Amino acid sequence: MKGSKMAGERSAVTRKKARYVCEVRYHPVSDVLDMRGRTLARMKDAFSPALQNWRVASVAVNLVDDLEAPAREIFVDHQLARLIMEDPKSTDEFREASSKMLDRLWTLFGSWLTAIGRIGVRSITVHDAPGCASFEDVRAKVMRTWMASTMPVDLNVTDLAVTLNHETGRIMVGPVRTGEDWAKAMFTRPGENMPAYGLGVDVDSSATEVAVSRAKDLLKAFDAVLRLTLMTEQDIVKACLETGAVEAK
Repeated sequence: MKGSKMAGERSAVTRKKARYVCEVRYHPVSDVLDMRGRTLARMKDAFSPALQNWRVASVAVNLVDDLEAPAREIFVDHQLARLIMEDPKSTDEFREASSKMLDRLWTLFGSWLTAIGRIGVRSITVHDAPGCASFEDVRAKVMRTWMASTMPVDLNVTDLAVTLNHETGRIMVGPVRTGEDWAKAMFTRPGENMPAYGLGVDVDSSATEVAVSRAKDLLKAFDAVLRLTLMTEQDIVKACLETGAVEAK
């Protein structure tokens, strides 16, 4: 993945695999039922030819780049809009695509979007681990960073995932390797760009009850949450991987 000018992009140096999600939740818009054709036309116009496959369900419009294993996806229904990108060239590409989706969303539903229940950005990434010669080395670094030096029970830890919930979201961090269940669950194309082993980081940040009166307000809120997500990712990677080599336990 290439570099980026977004805040938090020191972590782009080690980032090898990534999946980003922009999601907006709003109060139900009943008129969506009569606007599915218009919604599809606006989104297709904005993202063609990258998202050439589409579906229209009872209340939803869904565009994807591939029907079997989509790496690019847009979903819009009466109370939710979501854009997903796996392995974009940079976080700037994700930001630009998300901003485009949000702009089209405002054009379609702006008169109903006086308050956004939640706007969130999720970053699921796998990083190379310089100084680590194995999955076990990465595991040892995560344990040393996030866990007490002594444990209340005598265990031979083979794997771990640290999860923390906080006031603006949730983070998860742990060692990861090719072929494991976590990678298969998180990515639609887990066989692409995955290092043999590395550091898995899942950051989900959000802002709630956001007042909006124009498209600019929506884009400003998204930018703030995106920057928070990327800076959090950067801090986690720095804490885990810039602490010197360790011996696996």
